[in-house]
Amino acid sequence: MSSLAPDTTILQADFQIQKMERDMEEYAGAPSMAVGIRTPGEKTAFEVDSLMNRANRVFEYQTNIFSEFLEKIINAELELAKQNLSGSDLVSILNRDYGVEEFIKITREDLRSNGKVVPIGARDSARKARLAQQLNQFYQTGMQDPEVQQHFPSKKIGSMWSEILDIESLYEPYGRIPERLEAQRRQMAAQDMLQEESMIDPTGLSEAQEGEDLGNEVQV
Repeated sequence: MSSLAPDTTILQADFQIQKMERDMEEYAGAPSMAVGIRTPGEKTAFEVDSLMNRANRVFEYQTNIFSEFLEKIINAELELAKQNLSGSDLVSILNRDYGVEEFIKITREDLRSNGKVVPIGARDSARKARLAQQLNQFYQTGMQDPEVQQHFPSKKIGSMWSEILDIESLYEPYGRIPERLEAQRRQMAAQDMLQEESMIDPTGLSEAQEGEDLGNEVQV
């Protein structure tokens, strides 16, 4: 007599379920890495960044499709308003500075301008984040060569970074030159004040008075 071996083909069902779940995640663009689950094996920081960027590409692609769909709908509604709006209409706009809702009167003439509405939400943010990462890598490699640096003007690079980081209000061409001049003026004024203070006798006596006092002491 011998013991009967269990039929291992029943385990194939578990493998099929796992494969189906993995395929569904990849088709939907939601792999395990996208939600913070790390795949087996040691990875460098560059490999982790590459995996995360690739995991987000599907979401960026789907977001772009949806934003383009909304862009077409909004532009179509504006075109209909240009053709059919009579009189005026009140539109509520949120004031981001004060957090209050403002009402603005819109007329047909206000809508008769050449152009279209372009969304600058998640699509633009993802593009700027990817561009910033690529520029950092470029600074670590290509910008190390002085012959390459001379072809990239600092003024344009500063303007580009201010646009990427959304800090246009801080960007001012050659803005540090007036600050340096002001710092030099303050430093020179402080040195003049220090020199004047060093020339003043803390006892309050002038040099002539000190000489007379010294002569009187000698005669005594």
